[in-house]
Amino acid sequence: MEIGALIDGSRATFSTVVHPGHEAPLDDASVHGIPREELLSGPCFGEAFARLDQFLRYASLSVLESDDDSEDGRSPSLTMKQDLQVCLVAHNGWRFDFPFLLSEGTRAGVGPAVMSSWIYVDTLDVLRATDLAGECKKLQCALRVCCGPPTTLRAHRALDDCFALEGVVRHVSASLGIKPWALLSPFAFRLDEASAFAQMNALIS
Repeated sequence: MEIGALIDGSRATFSTVVHPGHEAPLDDASVHGIPREELLSGPCFGEAFARLDQFLRYASLSVLESDDDSEDGRSPSLTMKQDLQVCLVAHNGWRFDFPFLLSEGTRAGVGPAVMSSWIYVDTLDVLRATDLAGECKKLQCALRVCCGPPTTLRAHRALDDCFALEGVVRHVSASLGIKPWALLSPFAFRLDEASAFAQMNALIS
């Protein structure tokens, strides 16, 4: 497993592999592209999640707000945002990423209280609604349509997927003449614990 995050605005990044635990088998690296040695060097999920939470907390305080709509000719003002809410954006997140994080966090004794304070957007819903990224709604397909063939991004590596998703979101929002958050905000939701666990159980059964 691997966790990655890219902050819109500051472009701060977070990435870590997660140790699978002694009881979990290591999958073939050809499936996910992560060498066995790299997985074994990572922290346990509880520590990885705590690092992610801390990163998001600090990142939300460091996002600068630009007053782009100033009409008096002055330079845009930059102010520190103190009240930003964490929003996790993932492709196919409702079906996999979000319930997986919740399930693993619960097993590790961390996560549910933190995750209930976040809001979420699944960009699969966004692409289905806008129909601006081609017929194939997989992230790699949408990336090729919106940004051309990727040259350096590795499929299924967490941070690379973050950059790919950013490119798709920015392309779609620009095509509509709106800012990325204006595109995403109508699709934002809270994570319902019971529904997320039901979704996770359906995936692993």
